[in-house]
Amino acid sequence: MAPSVAMPLVKRERRPDTPGRASMGLVGIIAEGWSEGFQLGALIILMLVTICNLRRGVLLHKLILIEQFMAVWVCLTIFQPDPKYGWWFASAMGPLYISYTLHNVISWMKIRPFLKKRGSMIYLVTLFVVQPYWVFALYAVFVNWNGFPHNHYAIIRPWESTMREPWWVFTTIFLVITIKRVYQSSLLELFRISNRFAVLIFCMFLSVAFVFTDLIVTAGDLLPQNGMNPFWHLALVFKCASDTIFLDDFKKVLNDLVNVSMSKAKSSTHTSYVNASQTNSQARPSVSHHPMSSSFGSPMRSPPTSPMANADATNGTQTTNVQSPQSVRPSVRSWPREFFSSRSDNPVITEEPEEKPRSRDGATPQGGIGREVSITVSSAAAPRDRERGDRMPRPPGEPRIAPNRF
Repeated sequence: MAPSVAMPLVKRERRPDTPGRASMGLVGIIAEGWSEGFQLGALIILMLVTICNLRRGVLLHKLILIEQFMAVWVCLTIFQPDPKYGWWFASAMGPLYISYTLHNVISWMKIRPFLKKRGSMIYLVTLFVVQPYWVFALYAVFVNWNGFPHNHYAIIRPWESTMREPWWVFTTIFLVITIKRVYQSSLLELFRISNRFAVLIFCMFLSVAFVFTDLIVTAGDLLPQNGMNPFWHLALVFKCASDTIFLDDFKKVLNDLVNVSMSKAKSSTHTSYVNASQTNSQARPSVSHHPMSSSFGSPMRSPPTSPMANADATNGTQTTNVQSPQSVRPSVRSWPREFFSSRSDNPVITEEPEEKPRSRDGATPQGGIGREVSITVSSAAAPRDRERGDRMPRPPGEPRIAPNRF
């Protein structure tokens, strides 16, 4: 009888057909690792953008941040070894399912201003009805990825997209219809106004495309990784991006875009009007004025001459009659600073018309009767003159200073 040889105890490895990280194969591990890494990096960037644009007291902004935070933990499952992979994956799917439902609630809050009360009730009731599915899905994930004999996950996985995405697809289609019906505008017109809105619509359509791709791949069992594919990761990232691009509801976003469009139209109309006015002013003959400076430094125009003076100049004579203007209103800024003080009240300007003296033979001077206007300012504005008891020298033709009687 041959002696028995004691065989050393060998630790049993998991069978390749048992669900786990080892059952995915090298290609499946690479694809799942890339998908989780892409989702993790994208969600971190989106959370930072959300925090930068977060406003206090706005519930919608906080829900968007919580949605992104709940979807992060499933991205860390690929780093877990095979015995712990199932436990970690099942534990991370719970926050992910909460993120799915929270995203649908956020979508309802964004389109709620356009929905009637009955539409909002139907939206919320149908969303509440499918919640038991997610409880059973969490149990199926735990049983499937931890080696238990029951394989409920393979049965319910093809139905996951139908329990998760109808509300998001409805939100996308309803937004496009609302833009056409309520705002009487097309998407291309809004794209010309705001590139940011164009990126929003692009992310929404791209997420819907990846949703249908995930549904087709899972329902047709096109990939052998037991429902593991990168398409639902891509759909999740673009859905979260759609929530982050505009944190406010869609009605406020569209109203802001309409206001921007109207302001641009008004500015372009004003610019064309100004250009037309400048063109008309350039077409008119220009009149040159030769400014003169008074003794106080105030600019004044050269006085117009009468036709009689022009006739005399033609005959060779030097007589020129200047007709003073009917009213003179000099600006206060043209007066020197020492005329005013902080203790005096605002100067009161009065007009005192005076007729020009007639000639010796009783006739009026050439050019008709003129008026000289004297503009008076309170004498309290010149304290230095009051102390020395004299007046500021006034050149001929300049205004007089009179006391303020108010």
